[in-house]
Amino acid sequence: MKRKFLTFAAAALAFGTLSAGEVLFEETFADAESTAKNWGQAGAAAFSADGFENGGLKIANDNPKGARLLPIRIDAAKVRGKKLKVTSMVRGENVSKPEKPYLGVKAMIYYKAASGDRQWIEHKPKKDGTFGWEEVVTQADIPADAEDVSFQVGLQESSGTVWFDDIKAEIVE
Repeated sequence: MKRKFLTFAAAALAFGTLSAGEVLFEETFADAESTAKNWGQAGAAAFSADGFENGGLKIANDNPKGARLLPIRIDAAKVRGKKLKVTSMVRGENVSKPEKPYLGVKAMIYYKAASGDRQWIEHKPKKDGTFGWEEVVTQADIPADAEDVSFQVGLQESSGTVWFDDIKAEIVE
C-alpha cells in the first residue's frame, strides 16, 4: 500500500497535480509591455503604461461611485480544489471611505464555479485615507468545479489613488 502511494505521489508531482507551494505568477510591474499582456480590463479601467509610478502600478479613481479595476486571469485547472493565496504590496493616497465595507481598495480573488457559485474574496482589513506600503494577503478555497478564476486590483466606489506592487499568487494547499 505504501509503495502504491509513493508511486502515485511521484507520478502526480511529475504531471503537476500536487501543487502546494507552486507559484502561479509573480508581478513586479517592472516592464509595461509584458504587464499589459497579462492584465486585462474590467469596467472603466484598462492597463496603461502611464499607470507606472514609484515602482508599482498606479490606479486613480476620481469618481466615488465608479470603479477602476484590473484583473489577471488564473488558470482554473491549476487551482481547482486548492487553497489559493495572493500577496501584494499596496499603498494609498486620499482614498475615500466607501459606503459599504466590501467596497474601496481591492486586492481580491474572484471565482465562478460550474455549480453557479460565485465568490469575491477580499483582503482584510480594508484601509482608506493615506497609508504607506503594506502587505495584504488574500486567500480562497477554490471549488473543484471552478471554471473562471482571477485576481483583481483597484478601487471600487471609492475615490483616490492606490499603488500595487510585488503581487504573488501561489497554491498553499
